[in-house]
Amino acid sequence: MHPQWTQIDTAELILIASGAVLLVAGVLTLSVRRRWSGALAVAPPPENRVEPLDVLVTLAAMWLVPSTIYALIAPADDAPAMQPSTSPADAIDEAKIIAVFAGQVIALVILLAIGRYRFRGGLSGWGFDIRRAATRFSQAVIAYVAVWPLCFAALHLTVFVARLIAPGFEPQEHATIRTLLSGEAGTIATLLTVGGALIVAPISEELFFRGLFQPLLAKASHPRVAVILSGLAFGAFHVPLYHAMPALAVFGIALGYLYARTGSLLLVILLHIVFNGKTLLWLALGYDA
Repeated sequence: MHPQWTQIDTAELILIASGAVLLVAGVLTLSVRRRWSGALAVAPPPENRVEPLDVLVTLAAMWLVPSTIYALIAPADDAPAMQPSTSPADAIDEAKIIAVFAGQVIALVILLAIGRYRFRGGLSGWGFDIRRAATRFSQAVIAYVAVWPLCFAALHLTVFVARLIAPGFEPQEHATIRTLLSGEAGTIATLLTVGGALIVAPISEELFFRGLFQPLLAKASHPRVAVILSGLAFGAFHVPLYHAMPALAVFGIALGYLYARTGSLLLVILLHIVFNGKTLLWLALGYDA
């Protein structure tokens, strides 16, 4: 088995241990005070007029716009290559990086427009309120430390089981990691990759999964069911990173729970930024991401 999946760096161990302490403290506190029912309670989403068409339009933007842009700007012999690839060259395909970034930005603009007009109170009523950014960031860091051990365990357990079934299984790196590790990406490609992973993707994904999809599911079922289903959909959205999908589903459920508890899209966006930012920081410091 690759050392990345059998050894834990000291920094990672400290982070996991800190999260485990938070989780144990939280469980003990809830048990002693007998507040489990209150902790599991989630509120319905903010008053809204979200329709299935809103979700479909946004999905089309997230999936089809990058392919269309890529077909327009890529060399003729590379135009069909928006499908996932494990080749080294794919990691530094600057046309694809530009297309993906542009698609994320367009999807973000569409999401903001939908949120403004579909939720009572506009963006603030939707939970996208930056007035408490400092407090929300502190909460996001604490939440990340608490949830990371669960994501880490799910990730490594998935790889372990996959290798029991298929001994030759090798996890596929995310395109962002491949690009940054290649050392061959140009300045523009690197900036767009980092900006997309750190800012644009977390905002657009949270506005979609927690901001639109979860409220739509809550209308059709129950807020708790919506939290779980939107989290599972978030994990599935990251195909073909099959080994990471269960861990990302766990993370998605945690994000959905926090949004349902606090009504703050800003909090889950910042948590997602911290999640992605830790990976980028680990890469910059030379740790296994």
